[in-house]
Amino acid sequence: MEQINIIKKDILWKGRFIQGVRATYVNSAGKVKTWEYIERIHSHVVFMVLFDQIEQKFIVIEEGRIPVARKVIGLVAGVCDIAGEFQEAAAIREAIEEAGCDPKRVILLGENESISPGIVNEVGTIFLGTDIKYVDKKDGEEENGIEVHSVSRDIIFAWLDHQQRLGKIIDIKVRGSIALALRIIEEEERTKNK
Repeated sequence: MEQINIIKKDILWKGRFIQGVRATYVNSAGKVKTWEYIERIHSHVVFMVLFDQIEQKFIVIEEGRIPVARKVIGLVAGVCDIAGEFQEAAAIREAIEEAGCDPKRVILLGENESISPGIVNEVGTIFLGTDIKYVDKKDGEEENGIEVHSVSRDIIFAWLDHQQRLGKIIDIKVRGSIALALRIIEEEERTKNK
């Protein structure tokens, strides 16, 4: 595994959840260069694709996001910021808080994957949650205004395209994560029907 030789990191500013960093590093040609990026204070995030097997629907959320100043269609997600909490438990907690879904079965889809490596140090783990039990969605400060959408697996990609035409942004993780989840779901269905 090739590492980048970072000589020095300067904190340009620090906020409650993120900080701006200027890294001085040696590039592959041996030249000293700098790169500015955002560092998340709690850098590991979790995401969950929610799938209701009985209804054959994916559950996604929609919420306003300040950096893009628009509504964004995304997956339930959160930061692993509770001491001693495992990633799977954090993902389940977020599914309950944001979507009112308590998945009783959780499958790992991807671990320690970069979100946007050119601008932020954030890495995430993604899960598929099934065997959904519906519970009351939390309506705290962070969850206020989150809309929950339950969309048939047969039309999920067409529905996402339609939402985009309406001017909403689709989080880049949504389509690929749902496609990966569908592959797992279809493999399990084939095995079950043999």
